[in-house]
Amino acid sequence: MGQILGKARIKEEVLPFINLPCSLIHDFRQSILQVAEGYGLTLEELQQAIRLCFKEYLRVTNIDECSGALFRVFCNDASTADDKQQPLADFFEVVSTLCLCCGMEMNEKVDFLFDLFDFNETSSLNVTELTLAFRTLVSGANKIAEKSLGQIDFNFIDHIAISAFETPSVKINDLSLSIALSTDDNTLTREQFFTYMIDCAETKNILDHFNDIQDVMCIEECSKHSLNLVPLRYNEIPSKNYASDGPWRDQLRFLKPPQPNNSTAAAPPATSLSIDWIYGRNTQCFEEVLLGADGSIIYPAGTLVVKLSSDRSKQQYFVQHSGHVTSIDILQCEKTGEIVASADVNSKICIWSTSDMTAVITISSFHQYGVAKLNFSPTGNLLLTMGNVTNNVAVYNWRHEAVVFSTRVPEVDIYDCRFLGGSNDKVVVCGSKTVHFWTRLGNEHQYVQSTGVFNRLSTREIMTCFETVDGNVVSGSSSGRLWLWEGRVCLKLLHALNSPITCLKPLHHHDDGVALCASTHNGSLYLFDNSFQVKSKINVNCCSTSSRTLPIDSLFCRSKKMLVGQGNHLFETTIDQQDQCRQFIGQNELSSITVLRDNLVASINKDGILAIWDTANNHEVLEREFFDLQLSCICYSNVLDQFAIGLASHEKSLAKKSFFILNRQDLKSEIHSGCNAQRSLTVCQYSNDGQFLAFGSDDGNVYLHICQTNAFPIVAKCRGHTGPISSIDFGSMCDDSSSNTFLRSNSLATGEAMFWRADGKSQTPMSQRQTKWESQSCALCWTLESVAVELNDMTEHNNVVSACCTRPEITNDRQQTIFVGSRSGQMRVYKHPVGTPPLSLTYSGHSGSVTTIVSSTDTMYSVSNVDSLIIQWKCTNTNPSIELVESTDDQEKDAEVLNMNKVISQLGDLDFTKKEPKHIHPTQRQMPWKRSIAPPSNANSIINENQNELPDSTLLLERIYGYDGHGRDNLHSISNSEILYSVARILVKFNVEESKQEFHFSDGKITCLALNRHKSICAIASRTGSVNIVDLNDMRMKHQIKTSAEAMDFDSSGKYLAVLESKLLSVFDWKNHTLVSSQQHFNPNTTIKFLECSTSIVECGSNFIQMWTLDGGFMTFEEVTNPDIIDEEVSCQKCLCT
Repeated sequence: MGQILGKARIKEEVLPFINLPCSLIHDFRQSILQVAEGYGLTLEELQQAIRLCFKEYLRVTNIDECSGALFRVFCNDASTADDKQQPLADFFEVVSTLCLCCGMEMNEKVDFLFDLFDFNETSSLNVTELTLAFRTLVSGANKIAEKSLGQIDFNFIDHIAISAFETPSVKINDLSLSIALSTDDNTLTREQFFTYMIDCAETKNILDHFNDIQDVMCIEECSKHSLNLVPLRYNEIPSKNYASDGPWRDQLRFLKPPQPNNSTAAAPPATSLSIDWIYGRNTQCFEEVLLGADGSIIYPAGTLVVKLSSDRSKQQYFVQHSGHVTSIDILQCEKTGEIVASADVNSKICIWSTSDMTAVITISSFHQYGVAKLNFSPTGNLLLTMGNVTNNVAVYNWRHEAVVFSTRVPEVDIYDCRFLGGSNDKVVVCGSKTVHFWTRLGNEHQYVQSTGVFNRLSTREIMTCFETVDGNVVSGSSSGRLWLWEGRVCLKLLHALNSPITCLKPLHHHDDGVALCASTHNGSLYLFDNSFQVKSKINVNCCSTSSRTLPIDSLFCRSKKMLVGQGNHLFETTIDQQDQCRQFIGQNELSSITVLRDNLVASINKDGILAIWDTANNHEVLEREFFDLQLSCICYSNVLDQFAIGLASHEKSLAKKSFFILNRQDLKSEIHSGCNAQRSLTVCQYSNDGQFLAFGSDDGNVYLHICQTNAFPIVAKCRGHTGPISSIDFGSMCDDSSSNTFLRSNSLATGEAMFWRADGKSQTPMSQRQTKWESQSCALCWTLESVAVELNDMTEHNNVVSACCTRPEITNDRQQTIFVGSRSGQMRVYKHPVGTPPLSLTYSGHSGSVTTIVSSTDTMYSVSNVDSLIIQWKCTNTNPSIELVESTDDQEKDAEVLNMNKVISQLGDLDFTKKEPKHIHPTQRQMPWKRSIAPPSNANSIINENQNELPDSTLLLERIYGYDGHGRDNLHSISNSEILYSVARILVKFNVEESKQEFHFSDGKITCLALNRHKSICAIASRTGSVNIVDLNDMRMKHQIKTSAEAMDFDSSGKYLAVLESKLLSVFDWKNHTLVSSQQHFNPNTTIKFLECSTSIVECGSNFIQMWTLDGGFMTFEEVTNPDIIDEEVSCQKCLCT
């Protein structure tokens, strides 16, 4: 019969009976046994059985005609030859063949066939039963196939059946013997039958050929509601275009003060940052809000994952992601508590504990463009991942960091991806074309794909989500319908809602009769009982001030509590709706923010919402007002107590209104509105005295208004920029601080910095060298030149300064600090003006370009247009007294080179007629002794004969005499009898009592060591730029970190390793391949030690001690002032001991 390729094409008479659900096949078998007198079926018996089982499901009027056509396909040809004998169809052939092409999974088909041919009901098959099963199966399959399978060779089929009772042949004394599987009575158990059907090439080929048959009866139709659906894909919001270089760089020599003072010397900043609160969350992906067992809320925000406490007063952060976090899922573990899996756009997957917010396991997945969806299996052993854009699906055994299964889904858009049922054996993926199922046939087998069956429905709908409720599989569709499934067959419609269903969540403890929650695109929540009837409806549309409805993108249920996410709105309720709470945690499509005073911040977004936040107490919205306009920029005047708000252009023209002024005390009171630009306004700024208001526009112009009257007339229009205005600062001459007569503007897109007078006349850069600027929002200035050069050189991407702001000064003696945001989303803190080289403290949080930074006395706020987050940073004074003083050797050399008089005086000593001798590399020089060497006559034959042979002897290191005492921390005591030290590139463990040495070879000369005696591990750093973690029990390497090190130390647990480089202090979670935190340090020739708490690191050097504190992924430092120690000028080691 040979191998059968592709999928079977079924005869037209059999098409109504393919892809039947599992339950109907079982009912059909029982019905035939009840109505038939024997195993030969007459036409009337078959029609009666089909009417009993299939009439309601098939929904056809001519069911008897369909039954007659099916009977003629299976009718016994031998019985029809004799007119006196009534034609019959074989019972086993009909039932087994319908099973072969039904909608069961492959493992269910094999189980059904085993029960069908187990005549004696002994839970085993003998040779006769198995032979009959195979003959019947092949005969029936050949009858229903449109193209014959070929001539049936019953002898070959019998041989396949007999082979099931034999093991593979083994050789004993040159004789091939086969041994029966069951030596007692030669029978196959259910497990053995299943294994043989899957492993045997012939039987598996038949099963595959008739499995997952095309859904021929489907009428494909795209629902109009599918246009509102959001697929599981993270579409990165493009950052604004910034020029890495531009005309402003040519103006620097005119902008610098005529006599630069020591303020431009390289020095560390006097302020450190820590995250105080995050407003907003990542909202592009669905089902990304979790509810912890303790009532806490867990959600991604930028590159972080936030855990909001049960009383909603405290936030904790998981900080070990480097890119935008796209998906999270939670798992309840009995031993370790709650485990969360999170993934980002850099394809990094972290599994971490919610108790201490630290990573347990880190996986670098193979997904090329990040991970769009994560889902734990019901047992928690496996983790399902779906790649972003590429639609690759993978199943990980996450505890072993191993891929169990991977495939690519042939779909354009995917709306859901999860495990089904209570085991790890079934995965479903909802695509824009169909539904895909993957079923694992056994623990040792791969997942087998099949497609969803819709052949009894009038339309194929886009399924948006799946869930299992009390063993029943249900799905929601784009038209708002709720469907019931059996296996891969969509059985029937359960209920119809009025909007696309976005999420389904079961309630496992449904004492109130509620078994399922369904959320819709129009912001409604439906509660269903066990019979899938609607018990109640909850309207959770949070956007009460707007006519726009927000779709529910996240739904999580735990016990009787439900947590609903609508963008940056969170709605908490219970099943009985007795306890409801709404929380506004951020704004979608955030445009800009401004500081009112230390504890109040105002924000606007493109939806037209103005919100005023209390950033000190409960971090909630105090006031909120909706405008049916697209808001683009905002600023606040303390003197006038009013807001200026600019508008963005959309389908409506800005010919009548491009900005308006609001009274702070009454947000509904509009003081003035007017039009100054036909295109979107991008930035606005008041002068400190409240006399002027400036607007920057997309058209490259700056519009200057006077604020002395409520008419806000335009006094100047500053033309000259070729790109949109990004920032504006007001200023005045140093000798006349009372008059704000100048302003400067930047266009980051074109790299332009321009200066203006209040009458709109352009000013030269040289004329502005003595101007004192009221603010520092313009990043294109001479004080940040070294920062721009550093950021642009760090990466191949256009990583430039995108926003900046200085910290307001309280006293004149305090060093000024500037906060800089980059296009990559990092926040950097510098001393202002920034020296060379630029020394900074670096922090992460945003996942995209930082567009706005504003600051108050002790708080700084940053905004990104990519993640729409407001991050509130707490500013802490560090006041370091040690400044980095660069070596003067290079400066003297540079000065010597630039001394032209000295160069000219030396020209007379040069001899231009003397030829430069030809340089010969030492390895290329011919040695005289080589001329006297002559090889023997048979040299070539000897070389060819022995060139592939190994030498007869080898070398083994037995002992090392000596010790390299020039390294740092390269001698340690392991125990009373063992010491550890390094010699060149060899780590030596020496047992003094036994006079025994053990060795580990590094890849370069060892520079320093770090020892953890409790874990018996040692970190060795080499000059090749790597740190090896060595197990001292067997002296073998366990892990390698690609970094150089001058000093290292383990914490007490052995989990974290602190590494001190030339300019960086880094902390690694080496077991999970994760960099926990990294900051610049500003002092050479230092050493470091962990304290017992594992969160504090002491850095000690000549005449100073600094204490670093590790808080999540951030490090801050504070200098320890001890006059006694400083005066003694003791060594680093002595300071650490004291």
